[in-house]
Formats: sequence, structure tokens, C-alpha cells
Amino acid sequence: MLSIALPEDDAGVVFSACATRTKSVVKRAALLAQRAWVEERAALYIEHAQQNSLHAFAPDDPVDIEAAELSGVYGRVLVKGGERPTYLRLKGSARYGRCPLCAQRDVKTLDHYLSKDDYPELSVFPANLVPCCFDCNHEKGTYRAQHANQRLFHPYFDDWSQHSLIQASLNIGEGVTVTYSVQHPEGVDLEVVTRARRHFRKLNLGQLYSDNAAVELVDKKLSFQETFDADGPEGLQDEMEREARSRWRRNRNSWQCALYTSLSLSDEFCGGGFERIDDP
Repeated sequence: MLSIALPEDDAGVVFSACATRTKSVVKRAALLAQRAWVEERAALYIEHAQQNSLHAFAPDDPVDIEAAELSGVYGRVLVKGGERPTYLRLKGSARYGRCPLCAQRDVKTLDHYLSKDDYPELSVFPANLVPCCFDCNHEKGTYRAQHANQRLFHPYFDDWSQHSLIQASLNIGEGVTVTYSVQHPEGVDLEVVTRARRHFRKLNLGQLYSDNAAVELVDKKLSFQETFDADGPEGLQDEMEREARSRWRRNRNSWQCALYTSLSLSDEFCGGGFERIDDP
């Protein structure tokens, strides 16, 4: 859940640029005639987003044009046509090319925070287009919140970077497994936690993070053993704490930060439990 700076593009300018590239004279004129309405709807979107009320922003039926003509501009012109540079710029706005919805996979596309099926007039509105990976885009689909605490994380309008929400739980048995969940830190508003949990479940982040943690443990097993042999349990615990601090600086809600925090707090793991990690 990584924040991104809100695009500064003017909604009407982007829409008109896309509409102007429509070959059919009739369709082009019909699209351009919608600019004022698109600008009005975009302004309402921003207003609702800034007031944390996008769930209350109701769809509106277009007049004198088919919804498919409005939504079709996205794929036809912004993605594949003459306005593709805008698409690529928006897609490239995520730091390090990381999907802001999962903070793990590479950005591959743009997601409509509010679906273009329900809001065709916002199909090329930059503030509604979030860079993301294919998996998050697929898992989210056309999801629309009905209540405030059902809203998924919006990278342009939410900033949860000061909250340690992601928690890793360590299980040491025949092997070592890690499960992830969203915790409720003291002082964090319940609505933020509820939304984070909805986001976490909807995008299936628990499985993603657990799978990545399993690979990380296998990759680092030899390093754990060498540190343990050289410096004992205390040395390994110190190393896990350093790893956690390092990752906390970049993203305290990363699965890596949660993992190493959990490892550093486990006397069983640092006392030799790491030996139960699967061999490569």
C-alpha cells in the first residue's frame, strides 16, 4: 500500500485529446460534446476523494452518447492509440516500478479505481487511473465500495505509511511457515484498519506475502546458520533486528519488514529454529 503523487493532468484536456483522435467525425463530435460533463464529474470525484467519500459518489448515466463510446476511448486511444505517452507516463509514476496496491509485483497496467463500466466518463481521467500489476488489477476487478470502511486503498489519496499495519506470524514445526494479517496498532483509526483488511483480503495479499516469505527463508537459511555459528542466538537476533530496521525505513508495511520483525522477536527461531527451514 504505497502512496503516489496525484497526477496534475487536467481532466478535460486529457479527455479532449483522446476524443480528438477518434477517426469517425460523428463519434468525435459526440465525444467532444461531453467535455463539460466529464469535467464536472471529474471535479466531483476529486471532491469526494479528498473527503474520503468516494463510496458515496454515485454513477450517472451519459446523455446523447453510449457509455461504451466513452469507456472505449481508454483502450482505443489512451492505451493503444495516439495518447499512449500519457498512459506510459501514468504507468511509470510508481516508485521503483512497484505496484502500489501490493508493493511487491511490477507495474504492468493501469487500474480504474472506479470501474470504467460504472463510470465510463472517467475512463481516461488520470486521478482514476492507478498504476498496478496484472494480478492486483484482476483481483480487484470492478469492485465498488458501498460503505466508507469498504473502500480499498487509493494510492493518490491515502497515505498509511506511518502505520505499521502488516503483521507476520511465525510457526515453527516440522518446517517454518509465515502467515500474514493486518493488525490494529494503538492509535490508528478503526476505519483505516478495516479498509486495510478489506484491501488485504480482496487482493489476496496474505498468500502473496506468505509465498514470498517462504522463498526468502530458504534463500537466507545459510546466512542464518553462519551468523548463528559465529555469534550465537544473540548475534542472529541482532541481525534480524538490523534487517527489520533497514526495511522499515523504506516501507514499514512491506512483507519483508513484517517478516524480519517477527523473526527478531522469536527466541525459538534465533535459538536454532531456523534449522527447520526447508533446504533449497
